[in-house]
Amino acid sequence: MKQLFEQRLKVSAIDIRDDWPTLWSRASVLTVAGRPVLDFLIDGSLMRPRYLIRLFETARRRAVTFSRGKIAEEDYLVALKELGWQVLEDLDREIADLVPKGSDLLFEVVQQRENLTASKLRCIASKELKDPESIGKLIDVMLWNGSLGVMEGDSARYIFDVNYKRQYLATLLKGNYDASLSLHPTLVAALSAS
Repeated sequence: MKQLFEQRLKVSAIDIRDDWPTLWSRASVLTVAGRPVLDFLIDGSLMRPRYLIRLFETARRRAVTFSRGKIAEEDYLVALKELGWQVLEDLDREIADLVPKGSDLLFEVVQQRENLTASKLRCIASKELKDPESIGKLIDVMLWNGSLGVMEGDSARYIFDVNYKRQYLATLLKGNYDASLSLHPTLVAALSAS
């Protein structure tokens, strides 16, 4: 994803004789919240190229709107919040397409995200989904689309962290109703205070 992103920006750069670090340092701050900007963008995109491009373009537009020649850290943070709402809507539609009566459950899960466990998620889902099979399907969809991760030690593991092996994440949950879960930070960013 980094190479794809770099190539796209190099093509649109006015002076392509400069190397990547020089081009990038002219266009953007180098870190966001202490992390390299490209890592921030890729993580925020849920490994989806369209979200990566949208996240960067939103931050760039914001910098231009405020007459800045360089994208600031605040631009990226505001762009992540905006992208978070779009991702919530997109993933909610994915869930509704695959799980009848699953519409809007993602929004409720995000609001109830503190100390999220498999049993808490099942309890939230059971308000709309009456059979355990549908609840299991909801969890599978959320694991697959990257909105839900499983805590392994002190870190959350999302589908793209385990080479898209949903089965691996599912085995971490199998029979463990107390398993700690994590919502992707991009979704949480949508609800964060500015």
